[in-house]
Amino acid sequence: MNARRKSTYATVVLALVLGTVARTAGAQWTFITFDDLPATTSAAVPHGYNGLTWYSFHYLDPVLTYGSHLNGYQVGMVSPSNVAYNSGGGSASIASNSPFNFASAYLTAAWNDHMQVEAIGYAGASLIYDNTYLLSATVPTLINFNYWGVTAVSFNPIAAHLARATTAQAINS
Repeated sequence: MNARRKSTYATVVLALVLGTVARTAGAQWTFITFDDLPATTSAAVPHGYNGLTWYSFHYLDPVLTYGSHLNGYQVGMVSPSNVAYNSGGGSASIASNSPFNFASAYLTAAWNDHMQVEAIGYAGASLIYDNTYLLSATVPTLINFNYWGVTAVSFNPIAAHLARATTAQAINS
C-alpha cells in the first residue's frame, strides 16, 4: 500500500464527534452537534466553540462533501447536517482551563469496520481515564465515557490491521 493511501485512511480516523455532551462546573449540560456551524466540505472547529478549545478537529457536511457515496460520515450523522473529525489522521483533543464533564459521544468508523480509538481524559497533567473502544463503519456506537472533572480529552486512532493500515475510525455523538 502506498504512503498516500495510508495517509488518506488515517485522515478520517476520528470522524464525527457529533453531539458530544460536556458540562462545565456549575453550568447546564450542552449537547454539541456542530450543526450550528456553516455547511462546508471541511473547516477547522473554531477554538472556543461551545466553551472548549479544539485541537486537530475539523467538521464537514457529509452529504455536501460525499454526495451519495455512503461512508461513515453519513452513517455516523446523528443529527443533520455537520459532523466533526480528526484532521490529518492523528490524535485530536478538546480542552478547557476549567474542568468539564465529558459524558458521551457516538463513535463511527469513517470507512471500514474494526477500528479502535483510545480516549484519554486528563485533569491538568494527571491522567485519570484511559479506555479503548471498537468502532463500526455501518452504525454509530454510543459510548458513555463518563469522564468527570477533566480539563482535556484526547482521541488516539488505532488501526485494526496495522500492517495494512487500510481501515479508518470515526467518532460521532
